[in-house]
Amino acid sequence: MYTGLQQTGCSWNASVTAGNSWLTCNSSGVGDGNIDISVTENPTTSPRSGTIDVAGQALYVSQTGSNCTYSLSSSVFDCPSAAGNTFTNVALVNTFIGCSWMASVTSGSGWITTSSNGTASGAITIYVTPNTSYSPRVATIDVNGETLTVNQPGAAWPQGINELGNSQFSVSPNPTNGELSIQLNGNTKSASFSIYNLLGQNVLTGNLTNQTTIVNLENLTDGVYYLSLDGNIKHPVKIIKD
Repeated sequence: MYTGLQQTGCSWNASVTAGNSWLTCNSSGVGDGNIDISVTENPTTSPRSGTIDVAGQALYVSQTGSNCTYSLSSSVFDCPSAAGNTFTNVALVNTFIGCSWMASVTSGSGWITTSSNGTASGAITIYVTPNTSYSPRVATIDVNGETLTVNQPGAAWPQGINELGNSQFSVSPNPTNGELSIQLNGNTKSASFSIYNLLGQNVLTGNLTNQTTIVNLENLTDGVYYLSLDGNIKHPVKIIKD
């Protein structure tokens, strides 16, 4: 509110002559009176000014720029598959015009990249490499103090898994309540092994350097698992921990 002084009986009208995109004024009167104005939020970091004409007199109005703040339209992005791909618009960075921001990978840099940045509101684009393991993975991206979490599922279990056995090795006892003996058969002298749960997550890995190796499964919860050698997931042995 601004108080304008006029001679008694003189009519006046206040009208915006500059800045009418953000400044409004509809005041008028006869004699002394008040001028009321309304301003919108400044969407930039730069100050701005406007002018109101009051019976030939100029009233100058100034407004400071906004302080930079940042927010994300979403804090989580789920990749639809384990395939490598470029994803655009995974989240929108909300800020004012003139506010600089940059997206940087804080974890998962071995499989996810981004070079998104801007000086106003904008979208984040990411590229992810194929997930060749059967376990899901998680990455985080920092945007001026805001965190975006990216989830990528593991590779799908292959079709046609043979649960009956494998000529390369045998296991005992099965079911087991803790220790599992893995016996290499035939000409197989050494190998690496992996144990997967029913979600396809790799829960235990190791190396077999002897004809018979004892593997401790005590830290695994009771349930059904698959044991494979040298990544040959199509021919695992089904084991039961109870």
